[in-house]
Amino acid sequence: MTLTTGQFQVIHGFYDLYYSAEPEGISFPIRDWADLDFMGDVLRQVDWHGWIDLTNPDELLNFKKYVTR
Repeated sequence: MTLTTGQFQVIHGFYDLYYSAEPEGISFPIRDWADLDFMGDVLRQVDWHGWIDLTNPDELLNFKKYVTR
């Protein structure tokens, strides 16, 4: 699936907002992209890996929210 120019601008906006607020960020909120209707098919077509630091209270809380929803 190829994104339209408008769709790309939307996801690029999420990217820019995150990294302007968190220049050294390592926890990009991919969930924000996944919540966009047009991104479901895109994300299912790729193989990406991430990591979570369960010793970090914020990341642990996010993990708990994710698995108990």
